[in-house]
Amino acid sequence: GIYMIDTSNFPVMYSPLPIIKTWVDESVGLKRKKVICYVTEKCYLISEIKRYGYVTLSENDGKIYNDDCALKEYEVVFDRRIDSKDNIQNQEPDIFNGHVNNSNIVNFLSNSKEMCDEMVEYLNEKLLNEELKDNSYENEDDIKEKFQEYVNSYKVRLSLASEVKQK
Repeated sequence: GIYMIDTSNFPVMYSPLPIIKTWVDESVGLKRKKVICYVTEKCYLISEIKRYGYVTLSENDGKIYNDDCALKEYEVVFDRRIDSKDNIQNQEPDIFNGHVNNSNIVNFLSNSKEMCDEMVEYLNEKLLNEELKDNSYENEDDIKEKFQEYVNSYKVRLSLASEVKQK
């Protein structure tokens, strides 16, 4: 038989969408990228990838055990993305020659929005802690406030955009 890819057949899930800021670092003339926060976003699941050869180390009664394990990653296309000009773009899987061109690899996926929200909170907490650790001259409360403003502004913009989309 002939295999056809039908975009309506992809399972719809939720994954943390990284909001990425790109800028040119004048001092070295290089483009820099940085994840400034995560938001929960709907996505299409394209494929699941199992990567073998990983080992988990655990300690029990002073003995170190290692277990072979496989890492699972997922190829997804986010329903929306934020482009380099900071605009919200809707997107669907873009298929060419049997390949999806606009996919991302993620390692967390859920069919529950609430579970994804929890993961997003955890990831944002980690980002914020790194931000606080790397910082030596800004006031800590200012950093927290700025970070929360980022998160909230994207949450609000994305939810307003989805209300418009549904009408």
